[in-house]
Amino acid sequence: MVEIRRNDRAPVLSSSPAIDLPVSAYKVHLSPPHLSGNEMDFVREAMESNWVAPVGPYLSTFERELAQVSGCASTMATVSGTAALHLAYLIGGIKPGDEVVVPTFTYVATVSPLLYIGAKPVFVGASWTDYGIDANALEWVLYDRARRNRRAPRVVVAHLYGMVSNMDDILDLCRRYGAMLFEDAAESLGATYRGRYAGTMSRIGATSFNGNKIITTGGGGAVLAESDSFAGEARRLSAHARKRVAWYEHGDVGYSYRMNGLAAAFGRAQLRVLDGRIAARRKVFETYRRLLAGLPLVLLEEPENVHCTRWLTTVHLTREALNHGITPLRLYNALAEAGIESRLLWKPLHTQPLFKGAEYWGDTAAQRMFDSGLALPSGSNLTEEEQTAVRDVLAAEIARAPYSSPQYLSE
Repeated sequence: MVEIRRNDRAPVLSSSPAIDLPVSAYKVHLSPPHLSGNEMDFVREAMESNWVAPVGPYLSTFERELAQVSGCASTMATVSGTAALHLAYLIGGIKPGDEVVVPTFTYVATVSPLLYIGAKPVFVGASWTDYGIDANALEWVLYDRARRNRRAPRVVVAHLYGMVSNMDDILDLCRRYGAMLFEDAAESLGATYRGRYAGTMSRIGATSFNGNKIITTGGGGAVLAESDSFAGEARRLSAHARKRVAWYEHGDVGYSYRMNGLAAAFGRAQLRVLDGRIAARRKVFETYRRLLAGLPLVLLEEPENVHCTRWLTTVHLTREALNHGITPLRLYNALAEAGIESRLLWKPLHTQPLFKGAEYWGDTAAQRMFDSGLALPSGSNLTEEEQTAVRDVLAAEIARAPYSSPQYLSE
């Protein structure tokens, strides 16, 4: 008999109606890094050598250095994080009709490649501790399939906002039920759990170097694999699945997913500043913690055993603030009017029109995260003066609410 555990760790927040936003609301000002002299040297060398196609020494060297930095056996660089996930799912054996357990609280790119394949997403709820999959809900799904003698579905975790999911419980569940695990570490490159990097605790993971990430190649991503064979298969599929013969021979459907040499040269330089960027983002978080003290905003603490990159600093309005008419959308609009970009948190995917009727296991935590949460400007180059301006706008908008004292903050 499998024991089903309950663990209600959610802070006291209200469950307000979902908010539909225009696409423009999902932009965030991240203070993109300037090209340093070191970075320009790498790019200039690549251009002068004429190795800018998706082959050559800069690409292979970047992949080798990324493997060293992330602690995985092998990597394969791609044109985007979504492409990397698509390849990871393919080489992990996901096929049309397969059930795949996925988090509802994540960006749609975690799940879109499963639709490319024709797999069936099964959504599970989220944990307030780390924004990751709720292990209790995951266990219910795996137990349900086991009791009905159905094949264990694959499982995907998404490490969000620089956090890392509760991998002890998730890995244990996957071992017990024989479920293969995949990691989407697009938002958490450089974050660690018990000293292991996000994206490398499963057999296959993926990360992103999109322009808004903590380090970037202007776009791009990578498959993070436990073996050279996995990375080699990803490399084959990324080059239109061409067979290794002198002529162009193709026996499988392939894709044009390979990163180019110029982006790889930039990526090599960016890897050298990753630790510094993480330190800068963590400093931004600590500055917000100090500046926002006294406001009805809750910052998510770093879980035990996790070293978070704080890619984005997120805050949640308290129940009291929500009950008095302060909403993330209201704060978002106030910041926008002041010329400051922010971002609402991910709207649960099982509530999206794209996934209407999809199976969902979990409570209302993911919805409440969306209803109460906001990501603040968090760029590595953000100054305390700029953060103070963010605080001033938030404080002014919150002051419009009709409550008289902040005593509820001690609840």
